[in-house]
Parts: sequence; structure tokens; C-alpha cells
Amino acid sequence: MIKLHDGKLELAHLTSNPQEKPAENEQAFLTYPTLLADGKSLVKEDSKKYARRTILAQDATGQTFILITENSAISLYEAAEWLEEQPEKFKIAVNLDGGPSTGLSFKKDDETFEIPSAPIPNVVMVKHGL
Repeated sequence: MIKLHDGKLELAHLTSNPQEKPAENEQAFLTYPTLLADGKSLVKEDSKKYARRTILAQDATGQTFILITENSAISLYEAAEWLEEQPEKFKIAVNLDGGPSTGLSFKKDDETFEIPSAPIPNVVMVKHGL
């Protein structure tokens, strides 16, 4: 589950309490699959289904990372194994999307960066420095 509470993002793996509901002052949505929980890969078999991926991950300090595979298609198994090996020591990671809808638009001052995607009905937007 991805939960927003007072503007802070929290990732949760709902194995212990799958019916957990967000509080009234929280917003939440479900995503699948959870790739890592407690720093360990949860994807045990390789489906061999390759796609670009959009992944949200958090390290032990709660810092959030948005990861996008820009030029390569990987399976969920490969993504989970790669995340488990990274020096950031991710505690939890979830797959948001895959395939042609994976994209990125970045703008800071006069700097822009684009990874185009297929048209999609919803997006995740991060705005820094409010």
C-alpha cells in the first residue's frame, strides 16, 4: 500500500493486516506486487515478462526513491533482485507500473528531462520545495 499522511509518503507491505484502512486524514492506494519487504526480495520466480518499470522504494531512514528503467526492459524478478543488492539498502519497494506507460518528466529551473510514455489516465507527481 502507498499511503500519504501529512504530505509524507509511506510504503507498507500488508501481509500482517491485509484489511488495514487509512485514517481519515490519510490517502492511500494499493499497488502490486511488493518487490521487497524488510530488505528481502519477495518475487521468487522469474516470469520472463520483460517491460520498462516504475518502482517506488524506501530505505531504512524512510527516504523515498522513484526508479524508472529508462532504456531496458526487465522482469519483476530481475527488478527485485537488483533492488536487494543496491548500496541504498532498500527496506521496501513496490512496482507501480510497467511497459509503455512507464515515463518520466522532470523540470528544474531551465533543465528538463523526458522519458516519453503512452497516454495514461493517472500519474504520480512529486513537487519539491512548496
